[in-house]
Amino acid sequence: MQNNVIIINRNYKDINPLLVGSEDCAPLHSYGPALRTYYLVHYVVRGKGLFSCDGKEHPLGPGDLFLVPPNEGMFYQADKEQPWMYIWVGFESSLPLQGLFARRTIHAPETRKLFEEMTLCHKFGEMAEMYVCAKIFELLAVLNGQELTSSARRYALQAKNIIETRYDRNLSVNDLAHELGLERSYFSKIFKQVHGVSP
Repeated sequence: MQNNVIIINRNYKDINPLLVGSEDCAPLHSYGPALRTYYLVHYVVRGKGLFSCDGKEHPLGPGDLFLVPPNEGMFYQADKEQPWMYIWVGFESSLPLQGLFARRTIHAPETRKLFEEMTLCHKFGEMAEMYVCAKIFELLAVLNGQELTSSARRYALQAKNIIETRYDRNLSVNDLAHELGLERSYFSKIFKQVHGVSP
């Protein structure tokens, strides 16, 4: 059974919530193949299912999230024996989330409460969308914390600052990594995770 929470598109800039809902799926219930024009995150509360994207299949269970960036193909299906129940949130964003959404699945049982709280946004009346917006920011903070240590994130931000302030010089990736005291491949990896593009 599907339960959609009615929210209004307020056209917020950084994070703009579009939909929140949950579904207790029937065996083999599926969605897709489909494309969405916004970010979509599902949290698996119980049961099992399969999430497919980028030509890869990901079996998922309780505590798992699957993340879909805008305009990316996806398909997901509930298990035949133990169909899943999940909560989802969809939103638009002007923030650089490509690095975070490069990971299509994340095990983060600690985010369950955030998803459950989003489904109760109707209690906040005219402020419902702002409440969901705050919960999405909280979710992204938790997921970003899982992805990188704070020191790795700091290196990536320092590198971006070096690039922006010295764009008129002939800088190489090796130069940046050396200046930060990092090995080149590790530096490139954390830079892409934070900024969504290679250095």
